[in-house]
Amino acid sequence: MAEQTPTVRRRRLGSELRKLREDAGVSLEQAAETLECSRSKISRIELGYLGIRVRDVRDLLASYGVNLALS
Repeated sequence: MAEQTPTVRRRRLGSELRKLREDAGVSLEQAAETLECSRSKISRIELGYLGIRVRDVRDLLASYGVNLALS
């Protein structure tokens, strides 16, 4: 399997975050409030144009009701 570039990983993560947000019924505005940022930043993250910190991913997932079971 070919190794993924950072751009591909960002796009895949962003796509998954958007799907989870939409499935949870959370608006861009609500997600932006969670990270204390603009809704355009959330949009750019979901499109893979911007990277995101691990802490911010955790915060978003918690606000979307995703339970992280880490072993």
